[in-house]
Amino acid sequence: MLLRRASGIEKAVSQGCAEIGATVHCLDLDESAAKEVAAHIRKSQGNAYGNTLDLRNTEPWYRAYAEKSALRRWAKTSEMVRPVVFLASDSSSYITGTVLYVMATGLL
Repeated sequence: MLLRRASGIEKAVSQGCAEIGATVHCLDLDESAAKEVAAHIRKSQGNAYGNTLDLRNTEPWYRAYAEKSALRRWAKTSEMVRPVVFLASDSSSYITGTVLYVMATGLL
């Protein structure tokens, strides 16, 4: 679970998720707040990490995420069209409960 802010409802939800076994990554512009929440979760026998996240500059994250994919890049719109059209068409009317892997880094 990713916690975007180390306060309020997100803090409470992250603590609840940690209690049932989730690993929580606390991400906040205020690193000390993120580390404090993570430390509290670990003290309660949970698994958590605290780091900074500055959404004012997303380019490093965007590049790092793409580099972890099998093709080392984000998918192109043209590569996503056929699966989307298939899923929206009558040809997919019998498909239920199926995960359709469309890109190297995630799911459609």
